[in-house]
Amino acid sequence: LLDIESSCLRELKSIVQQAIEAGIPAINVLMHSFSFVRNGQADHAIEARLDGFLAYLNTLPNVRVSTTSQLYEHWRN
Repeated sequence: LLDIESSCLRELKSIVQQAIEAGIPAINVLMHSFSFVRNGQADHAIEARLDGFLAYLNTLPNVRVSTTSQLYEHWRN
């Protein structure tokens, strides 16, 4: 379980790389409805971190980003 708010981009990348090396088939990224807001204002640092993380994941050839519902359907099939 990764928390986009409590880990820097370097840590997120490192955890994903370790999971790949360990053969872990899925990682859950935790985000709340309030993850991108601080004191009623957009938290641009968190937005940029998520953008950077998703861009990184898109560079990995055997990694697929999906929603929890999509993962469940894949597992059921």
